[in-house]
Amino acid sequence: MLILDKEARHTIRGKILRLLLEMREASFRDLLVRLPVTTLDFHLRVLRKEQIVEATDKGYRVNPEKVQYLRNKFNIKADVILIVGVENEKDIEVVKKEAARVNLNPKEFFYMVDSKSADALKGVIEKHEGVMLAVNSENPEKAFKELAKFVEERIYNVEPVINLSHASRLTTIALMKLGERYGLRRFLIIDGEILWI
Repeated sequence: MLILDKEARHTIRGKILRLLLEMREASFRDLLVRLPVTTLDFHLRVLRKEQIVEATDKGYRVNPEKVQYLRNKFNIKADVILIVGVENEKDIEVVKKEAARVNLNPKEFFYMVDSKSADALKGVIEKHEGVMLAVNSENPEKAFKELAKFVEERIYNVEPVINLSHASRLTTIALMKLGERYGLRRFLIIDGEILWI
């Protein structure tokens, strides 16, 4: 993260990163209009070489793995969504109370369930106005890939936060790996005590 800190502090590259976070994705021309410097191409090459920025069909965007870290660095706020691994109806019943307890007001709740129990929990999740993410929790690597895709589709618009309080061991592995890769906040409530990870 030292490279990220260095680039965020750099006058021009810091402005490029801030613009890309605010715009989600921008063409070279869009950036040049907002940041008229003759060295823009050079600075974008440096950021791409360091894998902080990536090229897209439309131009450039911050690497999804760096978005949350840079948001925190620049103090850019985004709506929160909560991802929580659950195993049964009882787990689902307490999730909103736990979110309030840790001072979160999620825009949406995403309940990660094992695909084997998806049918049984679908109605309960819908009743709690949540969205179900059915994954194969027996294969943490596959579950992680599915979750990574889910996060990458949303991270430019929202801040995913992870509740580990109810996840099975294998689901916890996938969720922890997800949190580490994307710099997401994670918490666990054990015996009434809140632990931020």
